Amino acid sequence: MTNLLRADKLKLLKSRKLWLVLGLFVFIPIFQVINSWVETRYGVVLEPVKDLVTNGASGVLGVAKNSEIVLFILAALVSFFVNEEFQQGTIRNALSIGRSRSHFYFAKGVTLAGVTLIACVVLTVLEVICFTIFFGFGSMEGIDNYFLYGINVFLTIYLLILANVAVFVMISFITKNIGISLIWNWLYILGIIFLPSLLQRSPATQFLLDWITGTFLFYSSFTQPAEIARFPWLIFVSLFTIVVSSGIGIFFFKRSDIK
Repeated sequence: MTNLLRADKLKLLKSRKLWLVLGLFVFIPIFQVINSWVETRYGVVLEPVKDLVTNGASGVLGVAKNSEIVLFILAALVSFFVNEEFQQGTIRNALSIGRSRSHFYFAKGVTLAGVTLIACVVLTVLEVICFTIFFGFGSMEGIDNYFLYGINVFLTIYLLILANVAVFVMISFITKNIGISLIWNWLYILGIIFLPSLLQRSPATQFLLDWITGTFLFYSSFTQPAEIARFPWLIFVSLFTIVVSSGIGIFFFKRSDIK
């Protein structure tokens, strides 16, 4: 598996797609802080509940603020990175020399988890830096130990994002086609965006809200004491989603016909 990870690392480093993705993660915070600064010139007051990131301290929530676009970008990267192996036939090279399908699957997952971590770190750090330059570092209301809070909230948000990346990987290994995978991954994102509001309408389905990562990514502020107290549950749901989606993905991959 080490050789597979090394090969995936080299493929990514030589790929324009990786640098395009990282470039987008650099562009997002720069664009947002300039846009927010321009708005304040016209009398707009940034509000933590609505804007989420209003100063350097709240920049730690940058990934949560941009969770939709982050997922769409990562879904595209996963679709291309995984399915190029199928469409170009390079997957046969690894399998023909005795690499197990489980190891191949996990190598892709671990590599993409690393890329996701780097992307989230880049976006978060730049949000903190950019908003500190324009609006000062400031503070966050109700947060006493900012350092501990920052670590906890970043880890929680990262795992929520990673759980969805694991689903993208599962879909990609099932479809084995870039275009089809991209469509289904984006439909999945739209699903977790709108599904919580639909489930909330009926008392019989409200319990499902606690098992959908989109509920937390798109509808949580991550600053209220009640939300912070639920971080362990959010982490559990994320890990549960990763395990289940990986299990399903490997199950179908092992039974697929590689032509």
